[in-house]
Amino acid sequence: MSQRKAKAGLTYMLRNVFAIPALLFVIVLTGLIVALLYDGWMDLLAALAVSSSLYAVLWARFR
Repeated sequence: MSQRKAKAGLTYMLRNVFAIPALLFVIVLTGLIVALLYDGWMDLLAALAVSSSLYAVLWARFR
């Protein structure tokens, strides 16, 4: 019974640790794909998506 709780706690902890980096990965990858496939105003959205990881690092550094 305690092993089940420990495993559930580990899963919960890993989910909390990797949720934001996984979300940033998806956003940046989507931005890269959009930048390769589309032109025009979509380039601006792609640039914002690709630079989202930089914004996250700066936010964490200066908060």
